[in-house]
Amino acid sequence: MFHPARRTSLLIAVVALAGSLAPAAPTVPDSSVDLARKQVALVDQALHDLETLVKSDQLSKNDPKFGTWERRRIEALRASKAGKEELIAALTRYLDLTKRTEEYTAQLFRGGEASRIDVHDAEYRRLEAEIWLTQEQAR
Repeated sequence: MFHPARRTSLLIAVVALAGSLAPAAPTVPDSSVDLARKQVALVDQALHDLETLVKSDQLSKNDPKFGTWERRRIEALRASKAGKEELIAALTRYLDLTKRTEEYTAQLFRGGEASRIDVHDAEYRRLEAEIWLTQEQAR
């Protein structure tokens, strides 16, 4: 019979050998990255279209659609595994937008045209944008 310490060593060796002989997980192309890149292109087109509407006085620059599409850009860039610089640039743009939105919403509130909940929502989005930017800069 084997000594208990040798038996444990032998068991560990057998498990390690079995693990090394196990087939590797098949490499599957990450189609989600390709789909996310298509989303980034769609965001670019949507923001371009929104800017066109602003220039033709059909839409306000403060329309919430800008925030929605800029947020979608962040999500799509993350999913597309974009580089740090590109993501920081997008996060900076998004933070600037949320700051302007927060100021505009506060003005509307003072004029009785927005609720306190609208102000809280705008502040929350600005804080969220600051957190995301800080986290990405630290990464």
